[in-house]
Amino acid sequence: MLFQRGEITWGMKMLARMSSKKKEEQYLLLQRIGRYKEAIDLAADRKDLDALEDIGSTLIDPTLVGYCNEKIGMLRRK
Repeated sequence: MLFQRGEITWGMKMLARMSSKKKEEQYLLLQRIGRYKEAIDLAADRKDLDALEDIGSTLIDPTLVGYCNEKIGMLRRK
C-alpha cells in the first residue's frame, strides 16, 4: 500500500506527541501509515501480547507475519 509522504510525516509527528498511555492509538497509527514492523516492535517492547495478536491478524505480507509470530512466541515463552 502506498502512502503520501505528507501522511507519513504527519503520522510520525502525531506519534511523537502522544503520551505512552495511548498505546492502542500508537499501534493503530503506525499501522495506518504502513509502519507495521515498528508497530510490532513497539508492542513487543511493551510486552503487549494482545496488541501483537491484533496486529498479526491484519498482516498480509508473509515476512511480517513471520516476524510478528516470532515476537508472539518470545512473549509466550517468558
